[in-house]
Amino acid sequence: MLFLQLLFCVLLLITPEVSSSPQFRSFIVGGHDATKGKWPWMAYLKVFVKKADNSEWLTMCGGSLISAQWVLTAAHCFDGTFNQHKSRVLLGEISLTGKQHKMIKIQKVIKHEKYRHYDAGNDIALVLLSEKQSLNAVIRPVDLSRGNEDFSNRGECWITGWGLTEDNKSLPKSKILQQVKVPVFTGDQCRKYWDSVPAHTLCAGTEKQGACVGDSGGPLVCIVNDRWVQAGIVSYGPEGCRIPLKPTVFTQVSNFLPWIKNHTNMHNFY
Repeated sequence: MLFLQLLFCVLLLITPEVSSSPQFRSFIVGGHDATKGKWPWMAYLKVFVKKADNSEWLTMCGGSLISAQWVLTAAHCFDGTFNQHKSRVLLGEISLTGKQHKMIKIQKVIKHEKYRHYDAGNDIALVLLSEKQSLNAVIRPVDLSRGNEDFSNRGECWITGWGLTEDNKSLPKSKILQQVKVPVFTGDQCRKYWDSVPAHTLCAGTEKQGACVGDSGGPLVCIVNDRWVQAGIVSYGPEGCRIPLKPTVFTQVSNFLPWIKNHTNMHNFY
């Protein structure tokens, strides 16, 4: 299994140590460039953590804006000792190479109290930004699933991310956000590909598209009643990105609405 923390070791020249091991990479396969404003909730997380051997690692993750000040992502993006002062969040952009990017400071991170490991479930975290964001056409929250939808029968579910596009192949220099349409599987269908999956998860992807399915923490969104609704959070997927691929496992957002509400005081999800 691939632990989907995206680490661009060959693309970034930085002082802290960054992993080059394949099991620390994530991918979107078979996708194409997104256009600005298409996914206005998409967040890019640049997270610094210190590991048990005292080495500092730079972890790149995806996330989704769910209010003017809160971002939803995966708990495993913060494995290790989190360096809040150095870590940042980017909103409202599709390219990672722009010179005018406003990197937002992080005020607080809340990991689910029952989270232990990405493949044991509860892989969900909230990031409180240092300031409320002005919402506009390119920065806007996504609605959250309430749990009464049947995503496995829907044709409009997408994942987005800045990861590699195939095994050992990074994005072009422009580093444009990638998007890909994927089918969603039920738990029983998912277990045909995986020996076991944690409770409160979804699977999505095909043999040629979406498996390894985007950055850790990134959203799986589907159209419900003409609105985009977030169904899942990228948790983990298969090692490597070679076809045929297994579907990626997502934390199912609807199962954690009470937890999200308790920590954010949000009441309206959609």
